[in-house]
This record gives sequence, C-alpha cells and structure tokens, in this order.
Amino acid sequence: MIDVTTDYFSTEAEALDEIAAMGWNPLVRDIVLTEDEPLHWHDFESVIFIVSGSIRFADAHGAVTEVQAGSRFRGLPNLLHRELAGSNYRVVFGFKNKRSEFTMPINKDPALLGT
Repeated sequence: MIDVTTDYFSTEAEALDEIAAMGWNPLVRDIVLTEDEPLHWHDFESVIFIVSGSIRFADAHGAVTEVQAGSRFRGLPNLLHRELAGSNYRVVFGFKNKRSEFTMPINKDPALLGT
C-alpha cells in the first residue's frame, strides 16, 4: 500500500530540516483518533514523519498499515485511505503546495475520484 521507511529519523528537528531542504511547507500536529475516518483521498502530495506514537490506516481494500515513531512515508495524491481509531501520534507533514492552495474539502469523497 504505502512505502514506509522505519527508523528513518530521531527528532522533530530532523524532520523539519528535511522538509526545509526539499523546499516544502511544514505542518506539525498532535492527532488522537477516537473513531475511524470515512474513506477519502487528497489531491496533494505530502511527506509524513511520525514523531511519536503510531498511526493506523486502511486502504480501499481494508488492508491495514501501522506506522510507528521514527518512520517516514510519502502521501501520494488520489490514494483512497482512512485513518483508524486508536491512532495517537505527533506528526510532521511536509506539503509540496502551500496549504492556502489546497482545494476543499481536504478529505475528498471517493465518488469524486477521477472526475
């Protein structure tokens, strides 16, 4: 589903430095998911660094991936997925585009994919 590189980094500063070197735009968030998200997709590319905790998500077929702290992965445009309840993590996102350039809503309905 997603190509995850484990044991990739140790600190939030390292993640921010890599995003800066890419010329991308950072966003740091703490996320606690108490219920599963609906299936959705995004129309932007991102790089994702899990600073602490873990994230669980499923693809359109229900295959579950769990990503632990210290891991890095790429969020590809148009990938159907949903985060699952129990995900509790600090994350550094790197976005190729500025967030002001994102189309809304961020989480897009699967029925709109390819339209």
